[in-house]
Amino acid sequence: MRVAPHAGVAVVLILLAILVAALVVLAAVRSLAPAHVVRFGTMGGAAAIAVLACVALVVPDMASFPLPPLWLALDPIGASFLLLAGVAATARADAGPLALAGMALALIAGNGFALTAGFVAVIAPREDRRNIWPTVSIICLIVAFALMGHAGAFNAIRALQPPDAPRAAVILALILIAAIGLLRVAPLLAAYLALRALFDLCGPVQPLWWALPLLIAGAAIAVVTTWHAATADTLHTTLSANVRNQFGIALVALGVALLARAVDLPSLTTLALEAFWLAVTCLSLCEPLLAHAADSIERAAGTRQLDRLGGLIRGLPSTSACCLAGLFTLSIVPPGLGFAAFWQTFMSLLAVSRADGLGLQLLVALTAAAIALSLTLATLSGVRLFATAFLGRPRTPRAAVAEEPPRQTRLELAGLAALVVLLGIIPGLARLPAIGWSGGTAFPLDLRPAYSAIVIAGLLAIAASIATWIRRQGGAREQRSEPAWMDGFSAPPPWLPFGDPATQIGPASFIDPLRRLLPSLPMPPIRTWFPRSGLLLSSLSDAVSANAIPVTLIVIVATIAAWLVAL
Repeated sequence: MRVAPHAGVAVVLILLAILVAALVVLAAVRSLAPAHVVRFGTMGGAAAIAVLACVALVVPDMASFPLPPLWLALDPIGASFLLLAGVAATARADAGPLALAGMALALIAGNGFALTAGFVAVIAPREDRRNIWPTVSIICLIVAFALMGHAGAFNAIRALQPPDAPRAAVILALILIAAIGLLRVAPLLAAYLALRALFDLCGPVQPLWWALPLLIAGAAIAVVTTWHAATADTLHTTLSANVRNQFGIALVALGVALLARAVDLPSLTTLALEAFWLAVTCLSLCEPLLAHAADSIERAAGTRQLDRLGGLIRGLPSTSACCLAGLFTLSIVPPGLGFAAFWQTFMSLLAVSRADGLGLQLLVALTAAAIALSLTLATLSGVRLFATAFLGRPRTPRAAVAEEPPRQTRLELAGLAALVVLLGIIPGLARLPAIGWSGGTAFPLDLRPAYSAIVIAGLLAIAASIATWIRRQGGAREQRSEPAWMDGFSAPPPWLPFGDPATQIGPASFIDPLRRLLPSLPMPPIRTWFPRSGLLLSSLSDAVSANAIPVTLIVIVATIAAWLVAL
């Protein structure tokens, strides 16, 4: 019997809908069920999502398949992001079943308001109630899809003519605000929203200026987040800010893709989309890896302050190695996955700069300089964090006796770290899910990245082996007859077996020379112009924090009302 077209995708969609419903039920009974049941149920649901996404990706000639009764649809873009979400959630299931269900619903939604409902489910269980930006993002999404028309149905929006200039500018601004607002709570969904709304739904003939805000915003996010990571005082802030740098690189790559499509360069468009996907893959895998490692370190050391950590590599060797793998990837050094995303984005910027006049070339040059600066700051933040938190001497007694997390946690960290390292050495594996985005268009040979990750990894391994051998050979013959240099201090007393922590370089010492090189910049006196702006924002944040559940219900009702009006 002949199988109907797209029957496999329809089965996958139905199974995903059932799975989302099961996760919602699991979230509803979470307070009644044992914790291990909820945890393994969430991990099983995440693994099933990843498997179903793989099945959908191998379906021949897969196209957007709508399932109208449930407002669901699945295409190669949604299936690719669904695979990343499933893999990341399998390794870290403490986000909760409701957040996982919302993420899956957002990625298989075929309607803008169904996608918004999925976002609401993701941000609802978050503990940070004082952050009002996710709520602002939801409101912006509702307005943006209402402006697109046709009840936000993706297939109908694609069939429309591109929006006129004023409405296109408003939609672009709303989508950018929504994506940046979601960056802190759901970075993978923020990247998906930018790609789906700006590249897929708004038509293939946007004007050239459509891509310029993406280049500017992406470059600004890359520099600001890495500077924040290099100057932060806590472990979690440093790691999360460093991860968000990849979102800035992804936005730059998406802007290049829009530029290339506007000037009819399909090969360069595909190359930029590939760079976007590499950055998103790095973002989605390093975020759970480093967040999970930071939580384990905080439980073991009793603090998240960098100036109270130190010497953790002695008590937490496996956790330190996994965290080092993530930091190496985000430090944008070869052969890491972050470097592959940066290099391909940089090459696409150089290629697109020849497409138009001097103004575009100047903007592209400034964007390239900004992401190159972010590369330097990301490397600095990674070296600073690992040197102060993992190397050196413990700064507190609790850090000196820190122990490894449970075996289950170590396995989860090791699995994510191994996957990140593997994709950095063989970045072609990370590109496979995104092949169907542009019909598998081949890249011209002169646009391929001009480096071999496997060769670089081999050379680094050889160099490390030689250095280790030389050090051991020299150490065996070394006979020290004088006390070691103690940074100008005397030998440590018996009650300080690791030495005086005050004699070692701290987190502030790493960034102090850079701060001296950058004098205080003249900032606009916003508080002088608007003296009550800080009080107003603080009051608004407190109001949202005190009424989190009513605000969420209002957003849901507004979503349903906007959808009914748009019908």
